[in-house]
Amino acid sequence: MYLKKTNTKYGDIVTYKDSEAYIITHRIIKIDSNNFVAKGDANNLEDELQSIANIQGKVLYHSKLLGFLVLYILKPLVIIYIILFAIINIFFYKKEKYEDEEARNKETKTEIKENANCQNIT
Repeated sequence: MYLKKTNTKYGDIVTYKDSEAYIITHRIIKIDSNNFVAKGDANNLEDELQSIANIQGKVLYHSKLLGFLVLYILKPLVIIYIILFAIINIFFYKKEKYEDEEARNKETKTEIKENANCQNIT
């Protein structure tokens, strides 16, 4: 989540447009009144000097756990397990529903036979 046009300071994570109009989100490592230098947390090199006017917004909150879960869920084997789990659950749900319906039909047939036997006796 990010907030547009706020006061930025050293250490803030900002989203900005670089000289080639690419949108980049990096942490500010140097800042003065008009310019800043940013660097990605996993990068070895600093970005080019940028104007503060290029800042599009500031990151207010991020969740490492949510990112990890998304990356984990998108793995092919996990997707296959999720699909298999869904198919197996649907199968057993339908099977149980079918067995319940069969049991109800059997009870209905038994009641009809009992009613017919009672009418034949009288």
